[in-house]
Amino acid sequence: MDEDIHDEDSKELNEGEVKLIILEFIKQNNIGPVIANSLKSAVQLEGEMITIELTNPVEVDGIEKIRADLLGFIRKRFQNKGIQLQHHVNIEKAAERPYTPKEKFEAMLKENPLLGKLRDTFGLDTDY
Repeated sequence: MDEDIHDEDSKELNEGEVKLIILEFIKQNNIGPVIANSLKSAVQLEGEMITIELTNPVEVDGIEKIRADLLGFIRKRFQNKGIQLQHHVNIEKAAERPYTPKEKFEAMLKENPLLGKLRDTFGLDTDY
């Protein structure tokens, strides 16, 4: 039965390759920034199941709209009709994700404290 869903030249799934193919899909399709950002979220592989981890229930509708096209694109690239695609909403990760300019700057400041010195030296307004 597996022989029916796998092409002879099918490629083995790996997380890095899946992410690259998703980025290629984003570039080739006009899907909008929200859906594109959702697709850049964490990707998990378990066998032939690809799970995209979302951080917001609102992202689900956007992903569902492009799901069939994305799945077809991935299957074609890997030459494997057995690949499945699902999504999972992780609300806990949403709290970690900065949205406002101030939250984004604070997150960057945690990564690189010298940004605070740069802001102070040049009198930059980060709360635009």
